[in-house]
Amino acid sequence: MKFLILFVTMVSVVAISSCRKDVAPAPTCVEEISYSAKIQPLMDLNCSTSGCHDANTAQSGVDLSNYAGVNANATGVLTVIQLEEGNPGLMPLGGPRLADSLIQQFSCWIEQGKLDN
Repeated sequence: MKFLILFVTMVSVVAISSCRKDVAPAPTCVEEISYSAKIQPLMDLNCSTSGCHDANTAQSGVDLSNYAGVNANATGVLTVIQLEEGNPGLMPLGGPRLADSLIQQFSCWIEQGKLDN
């Protein structure tokens, strides 16, 4: 009887363990992300100089051409650049999804306090 209980317990543990999805930990932010060196060029290339989110034609009232605009909208920007390819809300609009490394840089900049450096 003890053997049966031990066997059932072991099978249950194995079954439950095999159902768990292995998820890689999120990469840590080792390098300090500079707004002027990393974030501003990313925004200029993909958001503001494309005529979508500059001071003159800011779609949805979101101006991403300067630190104040990016800082104020950082969480929303991160949300829409992280969407999967094919999602109608993916930004940049009409372009391919940004590289994961660029999305990670933006995420790290937020995590590091959105410094204006």
